[in-house]
Amino acid sequence: MRTLTMAVLVAVVLAHPVLAQNGPDHATGFTYTSAGRATLVTVTRPWQGATADDALEYLLYPRGTAPPAGYPDALTVPVPVRSIITMSTTFLPHLEQLGVLDSLVGVDSLAYVYSPAVRARAQSGTLAEVGSGSMVDVERVLSLGPDMVLVNSYGGEWDADPYLARAGVPTVVSGDWVEQTPLGRAEWLLFTALFYDKLEQAKTRFARIEAEYLELAALATQVDDRPTVLINAPYQGTWYVSGGRSYAANFIRDAGGRYVWADDATAGALYLDFETVFAEAAAADVWINPGTWSSLAEGRAEDGRFTRFAAFTGGKVYNNNARLSPVGGIDYFESGAANPHLVLKDLIWAFHPELVPGHEPYYYHRLK
Repeated sequence: MRTLTMAVLVAVVLAHPVLAQNGPDHATGFTYTSAGRATLVTVTRPWQGATADDALEYLLYPRGTAPPAGYPDALTVPVPVRSIITMSTTFLPHLEQLGVLDSLVGVDSLAYVYSPAVRARAQSGTLAEVGSGSMVDVERVLSLGPDMVLVNSYGGEWDADPYLARAGVPTVVSGDWVEQTPLGRAEWLLFTALFYDKLEQAKTRFARIEAEYLELAALATQVDDRPTVLINAPYQGTWYVSGGRSYAANFIRDAGGRYVWADDATAGALYLDFETVFAEAAAADVWINPGTWSSLAEGRAEDGRFTRFAAFTGGKVYNNNARLSPVGGIDYFESGAANPHLVLKDLIWAFHPELVPGHEPYYYHRLK
């Protein structure tokens, strides 16, 4: 990678400001503070639209000791955790990065798992499936007796955590998916590490990811020509595109792209019809993440109107499904959030291949 000027690096660092000294630098949805020998972890934004009253507290105390008193609203968890069930594939890379995959005793579903190591545990009989969301098999979870179950929550009736909590299962909600920046989402590695008493190890690993990401982002700031970028494809008649302040929009910006909906002020999804997207993005230079396509022929077969987009006719369509498990699990949706530097380099390759000569894309491929 070419050497960057100090001015460019400083500009990128300022665009990714450091937050609380005793908390994460980029993630905004959790904090952790010392409570004597224990650590109080607070998930301040467990789901989109959460208020201050929705914050969740977890008191982590050394295994073999008594939890400190005075934290009536916190779930107490002895650490390090010895056994865990994860209810999202995005948690699996954290366990591998921390070297604690042997603590994994259950997952929601193996259908979407990419990790060969996780699939090997299932084949050996040391890993169980427990179901997802409100269909979680609570009795199966109880029979496994995990020290904790790690879940995402969406603040609705389809969540697993209310059913698990009512059954007395130690249930921890991660708000990683709500983060709007790639580094913010990746820094939830520290959150997982706290439950294994591996915070310093996680900080060291994240620092390497952060450094590479920032250097790549700085590299992309040097381009004069930013291609316009279209994202996603219609699903059952609705084209879901990311808002202008979203995770995907930030990735496109940092990779030197000009997102079609960059001026939108929302962080969630926009629900559009084909005609609206065509009016806005027909001339876009690049198209990324078009659903499940593995070739342009699949897109053409799905809807012949796609051939009217400039990116399609120009062959500038890139999808994030280059890494597939034997049953169709897409690694991008599993480990991509934990490795934003790899995703960013792929996007720079798609937008500005001259900046990363010789790069072999990891998650993405150009559709032929």
